[in-house]
Amino acid sequence: MPARRATEILKPLATRVAGGALIGVIAGCSSAIFLYLLDRVTALREDHRALVWLLPLAGLVLGFAYERYGAAVARGTSLVIDRARSAGFHQVAVSSFRPRRPG
Repeated sequence: MPARRATEILKPLATRVAGGALIGVIAGCSSAIFLYLLDRVTALREDHRALVWLLPLAGLVLGFAYERYGAAVARGTSLVIDRARSAGFHQVAVSSFRPRRPG
């Protein structure tokens, strides 16, 4: 019986540790990629100082595109929350994070 009890405890623990390690690797890689790209963009901006003067024009173009084609996403975050609630996501998320008793 003690070996079975240890297995019941260690298996979920190992699964969670492995999941945490995987998430850590993904987060670390994402951070490294972001910082690498930030360095590249900063170097590009420093090499071509005229690009800074195009930022207001880029803002106008993006604002126009959002005004013209962004009607479907005008509600923003509340739209995402409403969709998740209508799909029953809340019940699934809450039940999946609830602690379970072995046995």
